[in-house]
Amino acid sequence: MKKRIESPYTADNNKGCTRCGILFEPSSKHFSKDKSKIDGLTNRCKKCRRRIYRKYYRSKQTYAQRHKKAYDKVGMPLTE
Repeated sequence: MKKRIESPYTADNNKGCTRCGILFEPSSKHFSKDKSKIDGLTNRCKKCRRRIYRKYYRSKQTYAQRHKKAYDKVGMPLTE
């Protein structure tokens, strides 16, 4: 279990990514915008978010490919 961080900012006003732990300057260059957060930036850096979304997309892509092959073969959608 990860230890909860009280403030995402350090003493020298840098913000840390909650996934990789690297410190960045708090700007939209390193963090995506999120209006629901106090500082208006996400908790994960753009690189980590990109990795997460790519992994998710690839898993869904293979799922879609399987279903397309089954549909093309049988002519009906695959049910699981």
